[in-house]
Amino acid sequence: MILIPTLKVVSFFSKEETLFTYGKSKAKSGSRALYKVNILKNIKSCMISENDYVDTTSNWTRLLISSKKTAKNKLIRELNRAGNSLLKTIPFPSKDEESYRFISLDKLFQMGFQENSTLSEKKISNQLNINENDVWLYFVNGVYSNNFSSVDKLPKDFYFGSFSDLSDSKQKNIIDITNKGESGINGGFFSALNAACLEDIIVLLVPEGCQFKQNINIVFEGQGLSNNFYLNQKLVIINSKNSVSRIVQYHIGISNSKYFDNTTTSIILNENSKMEYSFINQVPESASQITSIHAEIQKNAHFEFSSAALGGFLSRTNLGIDINGINSSAKLKGVSLANKNRIVDIHSRISHNYPECFSSQLHKNLVSGKGHAIFAGKIQVHSGSFNTESEQLCKTLLLSSTSRIDAMPILEINNDNVKCTHGATVSDLDKNQIFYFQSRGISIEIARKLLTSGFVKDVIDFFPDSFEKNFFPTIESY
Repeated sequence: MILIPTLKVVSFFSKEETLFTYGKSKAKSGSRALYKVNILKNIKSCMISENDYVDTTSNWTRLLISSKKTAKNKLIRELNRAGNSLLKTIPFPSKDEESYRFISLDKLFQMGFQENSTLSEKKISNQLNINENDVWLYFVNGVYSNNFSSVDKLPKDFYFGSFSDLSDSKQKNIIDITNKGESGINGGFFSALNAACLEDIIVLLVPEGCQFKQNINIVFEGQGLSNNFYLNQKLVIINSKNSVSRIVQYHIGISNSKYFDNTTTSIILNENSKMEYSFINQVPESASQITSIHAEIQKNAHFEFSSAALGGFLSRTNLGIDINGINSSAKLKGVSLANKNRIVDIHSRISHNYPECFSSQLHKNLVSGKGHAIFAGKIQVHSGSFNTESEQLCKTLLLSSTSRIDAMPILEINNDNVKCTHGATVSDLDKNQIFYFQSRGISIEIARKLLTSGFVKDVIDFFPDSFEKNFFPTIESY
């Protein structure tokens, strides 16, 4: 059975909102509900020929790999070799590939890379509102900084550190985890590149039964003077049984630093555990950031995920969530800001593999100038996953006549007795609302700020308070 919601097409810049309605479905076993909305399909082709493209990307990949040091750990070196072998068979992402057809990587190709060097920690970024009661774990150009970290605030039975310092059995378990989903070696070109260039894996293990409710902030900062450099990082977070944790992963950078940040994160929630996890991208406009995240949710576990894509000339998030146990849930909220010529791309997948589970996803885009936002969210309900409830909604504000959005909410149902909704809306600011503010003595500029802030507030409330203080000044230029 194919569900096609009603579609009303209106010029992006008319007074009327473009609305893609969404509704509930009860699909028979073996059926497939598929819904795609594509906006602005006519994207210009790459500027270089196909043969030149292949040669250029191959050289670019070799340059990145050669800029990294050889891993000391045997298992990581095996990952390096596997990643290298895989890269020889995977074509570099181009517009011929479905998941990259709306995005140009040309500017990323034009970056030449050299080995990165850690700068003086006196130049550390001030983008964060530091809460002294929280735990802060700081990395500068991929190198752990003791001076700016407070690892001593973690309970003693936590483990935070290098993969290489774990026992052999735990190392093998971590390798199994890192091979799964979007963040695994088979998760796509950039995940394979991450494996090929790995020097170490950062591991955070929340012990069984621990109810640690303070924020654990993991900060990755890029610093550079004039040379382009490549950051390649991998993080593994494990919630043991009956544990509770709050993790905030920041990606920030010194203004005008030129680098490419390619990070993968693997998350496991064991039985009866709960995790609130936030991913915040605030890298400078001169940098690019691609992250691949995979979370596995086991029986009676609950995962709350919030994401904010605010930085970089190119930002892409590849997110995959596998619900692998009954009575589990995943709640996702995200916001993307795209102004000037920035490209912000969110690709997500939520797979219901067990019955009696719930998921929800709300994503909001603010797009101005010549900014371009892409949202592709897929919800899968597999055979046997009865009594599944899932909802998905993408909402976008286009704030200029040159801003663009491609919205593709996708729903696949292969099971009886499910309740699923999905949809997308696109609009500009309501002139009637602006007039209402003006009639009460409020200027257009302030009215726009209030309306754009109100548009994203229900998502931002999902984040730590320290982030909210920095966020709203950011959107004043929109």
